[in-house]
Amino acid sequence: MEKNNVKEKGPYRNKLTQGAKQRYLEKLSDIQNIDPYELPAAQWHRDLNNLPPCTYMDIVNYLVFGVSHYTMQEFKSHKSLESYETFCCGWVQDLAIHKPPGGENSVVLAKVLHSRRLCEPPLTPWVILTPSGQVCSAHCTCMAGVAESCTHVGALLFMVDACVRLKEKASAGGGGGCCRSSAGGGGGCCRSSAGGGGGCCRSWGCCRSWAGGAVQRFTCR
Repeated sequence: MEKNNVKEKGPYRNKLTQGAKQRYLEKLSDIQNIDPYELPAAQWHRDLNNLPPCTYMDIVNYLVFGVSHYTMQEFKSHKSLESYETFCCGWVQDLAIHKPPGGENSVVLAKVLHSRRLCEPPLTPWVILTPSGQVCSAHCTCMAGVAESCTHVGALLFMVDACVRLKEKASAGGGGGCCRSSAGGGGGCCRSSAGGGGGCCRSWGCCRSWAGGAVQRFTCR
């Protein structure tokens, strides 16, 4: 949580309360104390070949069975469906990855648009993943971000899962998934395998499909 009625300049972490800041710094120790919000843009990359294989089960293990640092109880997040819908509607954009030199873990960051307040600046969640795809921790700039299991963190994780699945399918010779964009930016059908069900996203928005190691945009219906 952020300090009430205090507008501080400087690093984002300085805007947090003392307890939240301490926890924030503890999380950064998993990526060699690098703050994702202070990392220069040049050090982020969008080549997803090295994206850790975070899967649907990793997402469930984190959002449902992960233990809160504050309550010492399982998250038992009830917003998983809302997170998936946020991803399907295309609110997750600008996925980027950073792996500190000499480190094992990676941090994945994205921007998540407000579904009802499009004029406001996007939120910026990040997650720290192990080489096997396990979620170490997460954070978001929303009001509930310090709880580490908000809707925006979940939406980012579903985006990672979708990219991993489509990448694996492309590597196996199955093409880049079933995302089709019509000429001129018209509506196409995006079938994402995120969530384990291979469902079909039929909401207007921006979705991203694995294709040749880069993230591309498609308009979905």
